[in-house]
Amino acid sequence: MGGNSREREVSFAGGRTVMDNLDKSLFEAIPIFIDSFGEPVWIDWKWLYKGSIRDFYPDTRYYPDNAQGGTHTFYAEQLGPHDPQKAAEWRSQLGKPIRWDEIRELVDLAFLALHGKNGEDGRIQGLLEYHGIPYTGSGIGASAIGMNKLAQRRMMKQMGLPVPEFRSIDRQSWFCCGDDVRQRIFKEWSDALGFPMVIKPANQGSSIGMTILSSSDSDAFMTAIDRALFRCVVQSEDWLTLPELQRIQLAEEWSDPKSGIGLPARGSDGLILYNAPELVDWLSKNFEKSSDCIYFDSLDSEMVVLGESFLSGDEFSCIVIESDTGEPIALPPTGIRKSSLIYDYRAKYLPGQARKTTPIDLPDAKIRQIQQSCEELYTLLGFQIYARIDGFINSDGIVYLNDPNTTSGMMPSSFFFHQAAEVGMNPSQFLTYIAITSLRRFAEPWEIQTMSPEKSDNHLSTIGKTEPAFIRMQRLLHSAQSRVGARKPIAVIMGGSSSERHISVESGRNVYEKLSSSGDFEPISLFLTGNDAHFRLYEIPINLHLKDHADDIAGKLNQYSEHTVVLETRARCTKITELLGCRRVVAPREITIAELAEMVGQVFIALHGRPGEDGTLQKALEAVGLTYNGSGPESSGLTIDKFRTNRMLDAHGLQVADARLIDSNDVQTEGGYEALAASIIRSIPLPLIAKPIDDGCSSGVVRIDSQNELTSYLSTHLATPFSQSFSAGGKLAATDLQDTDRRETNLQDVNSMSKPELNSGSVQTRDRILIEECIVQGDADRLLEVTGGMLIHTGDKGERTYEVFEPSESLAGKGILSLEEKFLAGEGQNITPARFSTDPQERDRISVQVKAVLEETARILGVRGYCRIDAFVRIYERTVDPKVEVLIIEVNSLPGMTPATCIFHQCALQGYKPDEFIRQILAEGRKGRAKTTCA
Repeated sequence: MGGNSREREVSFAGGRTVMDNLDKSLFEAIPIFIDSFGEPVWIDWKWLYKGSIRDFYPDTRYYPDNAQGGTHTFYAEQLGPHDPQKAAEWRSQLGKPIRWDEIRELVDLAFLALHGKNGEDGRIQGLLEYHGIPYTGSGIGASAIGMNKLAQRRMMKQMGLPVPEFRSIDRQSWFCCGDDVRQRIFKEWSDALGFPMVIKPANQGSSIGMTILSSSDSDAFMTAIDRALFRCVVQSEDWLTLPELQRIQLAEEWSDPKSGIGLPARGSDGLILYNAPELVDWLSKNFEKSSDCIYFDSLDSEMVVLGESFLSGDEFSCIVIESDTGEPIALPPTGIRKSSLIYDYRAKYLPGQARKTTPIDLPDAKIRQIQQSCEELYTLLGFQIYARIDGFINSDGIVYLNDPNTTSGMMPSSFFFHQAAEVGMNPSQFLTYIAITSLRRFAEPWEIQTMSPEKSDNHLSTIGKTEPAFIRMQRLLHSAQSRVGARKPIAVIMGGSSSERHISVESGRNVYEKLSSSGDFEPISLFLTGNDAHFRLYEIPINLHLKDHADDIAGKLNQYSEHTVVLETRARCTKITELLGCRRVVAPREITIAELAEMVGQVFIALHGRPGEDGTLQKALEAVGLTYNGSGPESSGLTIDKFRTNRMLDAHGLQVADARLIDSNDVQTEGGYEALAASIIRSIPLPLIAKPIDDGCSSGVVRIDSQNELTSYLSTHLATPFSQSFSAGGKLAATDLQDTDRRETNLQDVNSMSKPELNSGSVQTRDRILIEECIVQGDADRLLEVTGGMLIHTGDKGERTYEVFEPSESLAGKGILSLEEKFLAGEGQNITPARFSTDPQERDRISVQVKAVLEETARILGVRGYCRIDAFVRIYERTVDPKVEVLIIEVNSLPGMTPATCIFHQCALQGYKPDEFIRQILAEGRKGRAKTTCA
């Protein structure tokens, strides 16, 4: 995992997903991290649960002086010229540096989660074959073809397959030609390809460097070609008119390898620019010399640009796997409906940002046509084990396969797992099948012919390391199947109807998958609908469990049906699912809390917001004797209400933001929105923060800088409470499962009020709004936003001890932490432990003070089991008596449990692997439910 390509963050997150989901009764997972310089490290497991590679490699103490304590983090190659000795030191701090020839002695199989250059282009495959190491996925030649889009187009055209009209130009030809030649190229491409026109690098994935030109614009065409070659051209008038802060932000965007040009880069004067601060200085100095235009090129550049006609029609992605006899089987393809023309990094990997429907919503004959086309291309290109093939089917029924990939993204929201779930495989089982199929490819013929389950030995102690890996894998699998009935059933409840429902689904899936791969638990997926007054529970099958987001699941609860093509594909995969012991896919069914108590002894609540985090569900579970994770009803009901939490902490002497609760009646009392805004500003000066009282995930949180902005916010968000319709008997009507009346957003600033978040339609109106002072640095030397998790242990006599984790420092890109920064792997910059000081002893001293305040907060609020607390920390270093101020912002009694959330970074530093952390949470939940009174 990892690597030095532009897709390294997807690889790192995918590698972590594989690590977490490999069946621990079958595999010993050894994490091999490839660093920025292509060197392997047997990495300590604790680093895997960082949100981004930049959060741990290299350590922040190696940052340049002008970046210490700043809001930007760096990749290793961005810290200056490559120093092999220093790089070796960095690697040694991650774990055990190893040589490639040592890996053969460590592993039976290399599971490849690498992407892009050196990962899926045949290079790593060749290296592994040279050292005799079996690996997953396609071989050298097929991988090289799968990465090179121009080679694909040419081969597919020669094979007589439908391809869009395309053109290409290499880097040298483009940069050597003058303006008149470039205009001729623009004219030629325009005539041949038309508009919209797709321009992209020939050797990148995840839509990196891609542009879609919607109309004939020669300047935009030139810029798109430069972008695909990872060159940035800056005009002096554009740069010099920017304020310093915006220059820094723009340089940081350019430095990002997945969305920008990527640094290091070579300037037009030949100077190597390694990071954003150097780029800012270089641009400013050159423009001071009266330069009109400056360019710089990423050192990780592209050699060829591909131009294509834009394909219209139904977009899809299809995973193809091999049967037990080596024949390709296309799984049910997923249809993609995106909010923009480009299916970009954000839409691919953040749940809810594109509509993904499996199988694609087309007539059966067309779906079969897509599957057949994908299987044919899989065979023609020589792919092996599995592949992901993307394409379009147009209104004439022509299937265009425009992006065959030999390595699929393996993040939780990836098609890889969604489509396998349709035939009955959970993620752990699907990974097992990829592993055993890969081992079979490298096995000797006699191993395959002589091995059968009937000959397997049930005793693991008799399995020798000298036995061929394929035979050993078969024995282990047979033994594991015999122990399935001994696993402990446990319910995982996710979903809900709050604006956090999609994150709840991600949390629930992550918990489910870690329990599923443990070998000890048999998790059962439950989906909750409704509100805190009326909710309903449904047991859902694995194919619903892995739908893209909460609304996809909710929409199918009462309208579930088995698609004909899915049933056909499932039948083709029968031998595979029988081999893996997959549970039969059955329709979702509604169950009561009493019925749940007959099925399981414990519940993991993965809900966020209302209902679930407010004590409602907790009361119902306690009534039937079910234990659960987290706080009890009273504490949950308190912490869900940010205003009540604020007031209680203030009453106990803790520092909190000045706050005022605004409800819909205040509009009439004050004489309208404008008068109300003026009244608020008189009590809480600008700038201020407006937010919902009981939603998290930054939903609806916005910074207000003027009275006009506040008036606009109030008139948009504050209204009479919306009502929900109920069917007879007090249950939600079927239409409520669709949540059609809810309107919500996640706003970064008042100018983006129309921007929907998490696939929602518009802004949600609320009957109550919380107004808080905006925490600023003021006279303090430093201001940090931190989040700290903890485990709360209960003794035999009910006494509690608080294991407070090292807080993480959250770096918000634009003031308020966005959804991506919190939950999308590779986006958020959470530094753990927080950088309270550059002096280690002073850092530890401040950390002790901060953790003491977090512990006191949990005590006052009566929190149980575990929690996460968000706060701002002001540090005064240059006063006579150095001091620290901790201002509590929010307490989460059921923290997000998505793979990239920082609570996993924190518990890793305490020595807990994620599955061990979940076990601890469950163990605390079983220690009894004596009534707790909040202070």
